[in-house]
Parts: sequence; structure tokens; C-alpha cells
Amino acid sequence: MINILSFLISPSTRIFLIIISMVLFPILPLNIPFFVVFLMGIFIVTGIALELIREFGLIEQSKKFTVFRIVVLVFSSIFLFQAFTLFLKINLSPLEPQLFQSAIRTYLTYFYLLITFISLTQSSQLIKIFNVIKSSPALATVVSFSTVIIIGAMLLTLPISIVAIEKMSFIDSLFISASATCVTGLSTVDIGSYYTRFGQLIILLLIQIGGIGIITLALSLPIIIGSQTTFTQTMTIRDLTGVRTIREVLGVAKAVVVSTFIIEAIGALILFFADDSIESLSLRIFSAVFHSISAFCNAGFSIFPNNLEGYAENYVYITTVMFLVVLGGLGFPVTNNLFHFLRERLILRRKYNFSFHTKIVLTTSAMLIIGGSVLFSLLEWNNSLASYDFGTKLINSVFMSITPRTAGFNTVQLTGINYSTTLIIMVLMFIGASPSSTGGGIKTTTFATMLYSLRALIRNKEYVEAFRRTIPINSIYKALNVAFISFIIVFVSTFFLSLTERDKDFIEIIFEVFSAFGTVGLSLGITPQLSFTGKIIIIFTMLVGRIGPLTVAIVFSKKKYSGSYKYPEDHIIIG
Repeated sequence: MINILSFLISPSTRIFLIIISMVLFPILPLNIPFFVVFLMGIFIVTGIALELIREFGLIEQSKKFTVFRIVVLVFSSIFLFQAFTLFLKINLSPLEPQLFQSAIRTYLTYFYLLITFISLTQSSQLIKIFNVIKSSPALATVVSFSTVIIIGAMLLTLPISIVAIEKMSFIDSLFISASATCVTGLSTVDIGSYYTRFGQLIILLLIQIGGIGIITLALSLPIIIGSQTTFTQTMTIRDLTGVRTIREVLGVAKAVVVSTFIIEAIGALILFFADDSIESLSLRIFSAVFHSISAFCNAGFSIFPNNLEGYAENYVYITTVMFLVVLGGLGFPVTNNLFHFLRERLILRRKYNFSFHTKIVLTTSAMLIIGGSVLFSLLEWNNSLASYDFGTKLINSVFMSITPRTAGFNTVQLTGINYSTTLIIMVLMFIGASPSSTGGGIKTTTFATMLYSLRALIRNKEYVEAFRRTIPINSIYKALNVAFISFIIVFVSTFFLSLTERDKDFIEIIFEVFSAFGTVGLSLGITPQLSFTGKIIIIFTMLVGRIGPLTVAIVFSKKKYSGSYKYPEDHIIIG
């Protein structure tokens, strides 16, 4: 009897049942096949549960991985239950079966994917996989973001997350999850009406994870890597976050989280009192919290159909959003430096100087904000800003100069702006925010380094200098590589998107790609109209745009290889 039971719950038997079930469930909603599929699912879950219980007490090292597999099993069982619940609803009420077939098949697909993962991996194998991921910070970054995106997509397809389950689309939920996790803001649906309050909370959580997750991940690399942290890896962490020693990591990570919540709370409080257009108290509170987090994380998501176009004349509201966007986009090393500067100068009355990095970031950011504001006001004064008074035109020009650098909010309708303005916005989106921030793009320091290099070339200087400091040749190489790789990513994404979206204008396509790569979220209106393949291309572009700069920095910070010889130098003609 024990041998028979062991055979029935064995991995090979489960795989066979999974294959049979996956063959049967596409012919839904026939009653008998679905009940067979459901019973097989129950049998598979029971078999895995018994195996995990038996495995839990065997190896002490594998217990945490067994718990992980148990969590995945519970998650998969929820989707099986949701599929069965919808099936019963179809048969017990006068509803059209076709309306729910997509949802049922999506839930069953989730179930089989998760069950197959558990069946094909043992705890010992998960340990090996974890060790591989742990040894590569770049891989850890990719896996972390990808995992959050997939889990977020699954949660956003649950009935509790969607207003109308019959309209549920997996690709749209995957797109929204990727956009929120990558703090982009591009949306194929109106999240204010498509998702329930629970679904909007999931999106908010994804934004928060994606916003500060990239910083805390960088800070946690020494912990992930463990005791084998090398000097080069330590220098990489310092370059990315401003942390000078590994001992500071936990303290700085805590400071990042605490300061983030404090800034977001203050922002939400101001937005609450600044917005008197919402009568419902609960909606007003939720709106303030949602837009404060979305602004600080540079996500650009809004629960309003027209983003923030209705707040163009609410000076306090959009000014608060601007400050949150700027603080989130400066990066923790800069905001930390600013905090210490204010404390030392104003409170303790002591001398305190900005770091070289802070000077570069603040100068470049100010230049981009002022330059962008002037250009936007000149180009749009009598166009998209024509209906506003003088003060409103000025403040909205500043707003539309700040938000394209990865925030994605808009107070003017982008479909009506000039082509020249569109080009300026694309440049701002490509540059993006600053390192170790909640924003994307090639980063302000990369842009500044290339400008200083150009200045040195024009002045025929041997070294690249700024603020009485010499920029190391390593930083110049990194800046050039980041800019070049970013350009290649944008080019490839634009090429493939132009193939899949032949009915769209090219300016709309390239604008969408720049917005996705820069994790901005602005669009000329084609996002909801993208094809299935087009949405996949934008998802990958958002993911690469979000993790790209950090991953590139880590890759190019690896130990240098110096051979025992050097080839002779020779001359090539440049330019």
C-alpha cells in the first residue's frame, strides 16, 4: 500500500497528470473534462504537499527552500480554486461562458506553471540555483525584478483585483505589473476604472518595491555576496550608493527606507489638503497617498483618466508633485549629502561641503530643469499652454521639464504638442534621473561626464576636469559605454516595434520606446492600442531600462585583466 501511494505521488506521476490536464483544459467549458482536470489538480497538490511534509524534516539546510516551495504550492492552489469557482459561477448562473473562459484558462495556466516548477525542482536544486544567483549581482538584479513582475501580474489577474473579471487580460496585467515595478507609468488600461481598490494597492506596492528596491538591492549586494566580498565589489557598491565601507550598508539601507517613507508621508499630507476637488474622504486620502508614492518613486501612475491634466491650475498640488519627483530623482547619496549639509550649516553652524558627485548631479539637474522649462515655454506658449494665464504657463512649463526625466506625469495633453517639443521631451527622457535614485535613463552623471569630455576635447585638454577635480578615465569609459548600450537598446526596440505596429506613426513609436527605456510613462496615446507583440517589446524595454545602468556599472566594475604584454599603439583617424 505504501509503495502504491509513493508511486502515485511521485514526480514522474505528477508530470504525467500535468501533461494530461494541460491537454484537457483547452477544451473548456465542457463539464466532464473540467471536473477531471480539477480532480487531477487536487491529486497533484495533495501529492506535492505530502512530499514537502516528508522533506521538511530531512535536511536542516533545505528547510527555508522547502518553505518557499510550500508558499508556491499555496499560491498555485489559489489559482486552481479561482478557476473552479468561476466554472461553478458559469454553470449555476445565466452567464455567457465565453466571458469567463479567458480568466479560467489564465488561472489554470498559472496553476500548471507553478506546479511544474515545484515538481521539477527539489530543495537541493534550489540551493544550487540560489548560489549561482548569489555569485552574480547582475543576475540577482534581473531575477529579482523579473520575479516581482510575474508575481505582480498574477495578483493583478485575481477577481479581487479587477472590476470586471470578464475583461481580464493577462498581457495587460503583465504590462501594468512591469510598468509599476520598473516605475515607468505606461498603461494599457485606465487603472482607476479597470482595477479595484485592492488592485490599485497591488500596483502601489509594486511601485514602492520598484522605486526603492533598486537602491536597497545595490546596498544589499555585500550581504547577498556574503563573506567573499572583494575589494572591487566593495568599490562598486561605493560608486553606486555613496557607501564608503561595508559596515555602513545596513545603516544606510535603513536610512533609505525610513527617509523614503517620511518624504512620502509629508508629500501625501500636503497633497491631501491641496486637493479639494474630491468629495469622498477615503478616496481623497487614497489619492494623496497614491500620487505621493508614485511621484517620489518617479512612476508617473495616476488613478485619474487624464493623469494630472485637471490639476494644471492647482499650484500647490503640482508644486508638491514636482518636489517629490526631484527628491526621488536626485538619488540617495545626493539627498543624504543635502541633509548633512543643512544640518551642519543651519543647525550646528559648521562648515560642510558637497561631495564631487553631489555637485555634478545638482548642477546638471538644475541645467536640465531650467533649460527644459525655457524651451517648453517658448515652444508651447501659444499652443498647449495657450488657454492658461501667465503664472500657470510658467509653472506648467517647469512641471513639464521635470516630469519627462522619468516621472511621467503630465498636466498638458501631449497629443497636441509640437514635434519640436516632442524631440526635447525625448532627450530629457533619455537622460533621465541620477544614479541610485528611483528614476531611469542613462543618468545625469553620464550626460555630464560626456559634456565635460567634449569640453576638454574642444579646449584641447589632456584631462577631463570639473569643479577643480579630474574625472577618472574609468568613469569616462563607463559613461560612454552606458550611453552607447542605451542607444543600441532604443534602436533595437524601435526597429522591432515599427515592424509590429505598422499602423502607428513613427514619431509615436519612437516616443513610446524612449519613454519605456527611460522608465518615464509619457505617451502620445498609442499604449492601449499596442499589439500583443508590441506590449512584450515595451515590457522588455522597460525592464532593461530599469536594471540597465546598475547592471552595466557592476559588469564594468569587475576585476581588470592585465596581460603580461601590451601591443604597440597605432594611429587611427577620428571624426
